[in-house]
Amino acid sequence: MPRRERLFSAVVESSKDAIIAEALDGTITAWNKAAEDLFGYSAAEAVGQHISIIVPPNRRGEENDILARVGQGEAIDHYETQRLHKDGRGVDVSLSISPIRSAAGEIVGASKIARDLTESKRTRSALNREIEERQRIFETSQDLILVTDSVGNLIQVSPSVTAILGYRPDEMMGPQRDRVIHQEDLQSTRNEMRTARKGGLLRSFETRYVHKDGGVVMLNWMGTWSEAVQRHFFIGRDLTEKRAAEAQFRRPRKWNRSVN
Repeated sequence: MPRRERLFSAVVESSKDAIIAEALDGTITAWNKAAEDLFGYSAAEAVGQHISIIVPPNRRGEENDILARVGQGEAIDHYETQRLHKDGRGVDVSLSISPIRSAAGEIVGASKIARDLTESKRTRSALNREIEERQRIFETSQDLILVTDSVGNLIQVSPSVTAILGYRPDEMMGPQRDRVIHQEDLQSTRNEMRTARKGGLLRSFETRYVHKDGGVVMLNWMGTWSEAVQRHFFIGRDLTEKRAAEAQFRRPRKWNRSVN
């Protein structure tokens, strides 16, 4: 075998992606080690067989269409579909397909690179579930939730802001966010939130906000960073009534003495 062909063969065999060659009638003519790992068939089992051994019955028409398009000289990139493992389970893959030409330039087959998408789809599914769960909590929480990007730009304000501060969520966006913080607590609140955004440990801290009607609302804040969605979540619990009750309890009481 010429040196160039040996080098090409070594590259194919060492590839982490499954590489399959097939004739235009679907007969498998080459099958690398990664294809063995991905689909469960050894090269000895696969070569000479029809490609349908790894194609689900409901996708046979899709495979025929791919071979027809390649036969016309078309290349297909990053086509997401599903194929079958030897044990019968589905394998999510991304296919890149190119025509194979003879020395005379005639199209004689198709070269396929199949990349396993199973893990990435599992990760994507888990991420979607996390996003949906966070959105559900965001919409229904009785606490005030502020969502910012990594540099502190306010992205979302939970609907609970109306019950807590009297504002609509859109009224809290932009500069209005700082205007509703009590002026005496403004700098300390900024410092705490900046610490959280820099990855520092966020302490539980209390901040006075000004209600739309002019009243003072005491909020206890905690912050968390979600790596999955690249967002900061600041959760504020309304302690106004609790603090008022505590102050009432601490207030000195006057005792009436009865004189006999």
